[in-house]
Amino acid sequence: MGFNKRFLPDLPSLKAIRERYEDDKTFLHIYLYSPDALIGSSESIDYLKSIDQKQNEKESNPRRV
Repeated sequence: MGFNKRFLPDLPSLKAIRERYEDDKTFLHIYLYSPDALIGSSESIDYLKSIDQKQNEKESNPRRV
């Protein structure tokens, strides 16, 4: 069994990558949840954490129609 590392690109590149995904959930699965360790700038890691926080808030407070 291996140790999965994810090397994060700089923040502008990471934001451009995010735009290619349909939703935050898929993006977070690949870049935040799957790896065992993240390696990159604090800005890129903070960006992932902010998206994760928004996604968690969205899932815990669904809009009622």
